[in-house]
Amino acid sequence: MNEWVPFHESLRRGDKRGLPRAVRFIYLELSLEARPFGGRIPLARGFKSDLDAVHDLLGGKRSEIALALTVLGAPLDPTDPSERPMIEVSGPTERRVLTVVAHETYVKRDLSTPRTRKHREKQTEQYPAPTEPGNAFRTNATSAPGTLHMRGEERRGEKKRSPIAPVGGGTGGTVPESAEPPKKSPGYPEQAFQLWLDAWHIRTGKPKRGSLMPDERKRATELHRAKVPLERIRLAALGIHDSPFHTGENDRGAKFMRFFHALSSSAFDELVERGEAFEVRRSQPPLKRAAAPEEHPATPEELLALKPRLEEAARLLKAQNREADLLMLSVPAGAP
Repeated sequence: MNEWVPFHESLRRGDKRGLPRAVRFIYLELSLEARPFGGRIPLARGFKSDLDAVHDLLGGKRSEIALALTVLGAPLDPTDPSERPMIEVSGPTERRVLTVVAHETYVKRDLSTPRTRKHREKQTEQYPAPTEPGNAFRTNATSAPGTLHMRGEERRGEKKRSPIAPVGGGTGGTVPESAEPPKKSPGYPEQAFQLWLDAWHIRTGKPKRGSLMPDERKRATELHRAKVPLERIRLAALGIHDSPFHTGENDRGAKFMRFFHALSSSAFDELVERGEAFEVRRSQPPLKRAAAPEEHPATPEELLALKPRLEEAARLLKAQNREADLLMLSVPAGAP
């Protein structure tokens, strides 16, 4: 962070002194967000404009961010053709990238690790370790005069042991130093992301793999600070599959099914309600088809009881047919 002081001081000199305080603060926020990515911030997909994406990233007042994008995206001195804007937003619609132009000027890549490794390799070549066992302190004949090298504890295959407190009043003991340290329990963002993966498997029947992205970790941390229970995140992860907008029914025809979209502040409560409705449907037993009524064959007694009624119906039908025949005979030939 040594380069942060001159970077901050540069905002108070020259034409930058005329920038509004809110614009300078937003510029500092963007610079901090760009440090892990080498001065470039990949904006989240799925937003209608760059303003929506940056507002979702930083939060705060939308009007101040709109002013900052306008001011910072233009050169401070329009008359100077070599003057570049303080930030640039470029890339195709599906992957917009915000670049802090002055990042490379103030933030230098740390080369201490490669330099230290090169120095150690040089020392190993100049003073090789002895191959035969020796004392704890052994003078190498090829080393510089008066230089002692500790070799006894560097023999390969030897495990260091450290004393531990006795248990039950014993005399003590040792434990290998190579024992694995206790695993750190996952934090709130990691637990929330695992709930997202489990919900995806429940809703699609397919396992979901992936890693927690920086924007997702930031949004999960904000929910943790707001004391949002993990249960609500699980319900939102279940309910996003029932949201028409997130599944593709929008003006762009795109699907917004990332973990980040499930944590979006604008639709979070709605997704939680959809997740609760899914849990209710899931807890209800499946509906069973009603059984068809059983058919009972008629008994001989019932058939005998129906015989008079059938005979009467047949007699009436025969009488009607006779009347129809007489009526046809009474009509003269050629009548219409």
